[in-house]
Amino acid sequence: MKREGAERRRPGTLKLIPVHMGLIRPGTDPSEAIRLGIKNNGLKLRDGDIIAVASKLISTAEGRLIRLSEVNPSRRAYDMGTLYTMDPKLVEVVIREADQILGGLPEALLTLKNGILTANAGVDVSNTPPGYASLWPRDPEGSAEEIRQKLSDKADLAVIIVDSRVTPLRLGTIGLALATSGMPPTLDLRGSPDIYGKPLHHTWHGVADDLASAAHYLMGEADERIPTVIVRGANIGNPKLNSDSPKLPLGRCLYMSIIHNNSNLS
Repeated sequence: MKREGAERRRPGTLKLIPVHMGLIRPGTDPSEAIRLGIKNNGLKLRDGDIIAVASKLISTAEGRLIRLSEVNPSRRAYDMGTLYTMDPKLVEVVIREADQILGGLPEALLTLKNGILTANAGVDVSNTPPGYASLWPRDPEGSAEEIRQKLSDKADLAVIIVDSRVTPLRLGTIGLALATSGMPPTLDLRGSPDIYGKPLHHTWHGVADDLASAAHYLMGEADERIPTVIVRGANIGNPKLNSDSPKLPLGRCLYMSIIHNNSNLS
């Protein structure tokens, strides 16, 4: 029997529209900066558009910047900095931000932050002013909802807050949907037929992460200055189909359950 959540989207032609913007400064209203960026690029929003927003735009606007010269590293930070060839001041910020530090390799720590497996708990020194480190937004879900509400006066929209991530045993960064508003982060395809008519038993489609990766391709990682991308034509469907968080508990994650069961992690 087909599950209620197995209703499928009807994708059309997907279009990605870059929104070039200037530097964001602390205290900026993210919604107004995005609105102005869209206007300055000669663009207009349409019903069904998804606005992909770089998490660093939100973090910078919120003033989530740490001056590293003012950080006093703990003994643990010094020890980990020596072990992993990292600035102890940066390590100290990671320690404060991480929910759990799982290990590391030269110049990076593997951490859990808000239920997400990520490098350095989201602490980053790229695309930040010299001498500073940026943190993840305080409330990514709240930021996504606020942006959607403020910009939906012109069209029926959804929002994805985009960060970057790495995939086990793969080189390179791809996009991560840190938060969404106005769309389901995943589609439950259990009970849907595959191309041979066999029912799917375990498949969930991570549509928000897919679209975050598509937008991340345009945003880039260097000096592109494209912190916002309009995703058009995704046709995700009714957000009420599945509004559950895409985050999995440790015991249900393929990677983490195996790592946990073969280590002394607590």
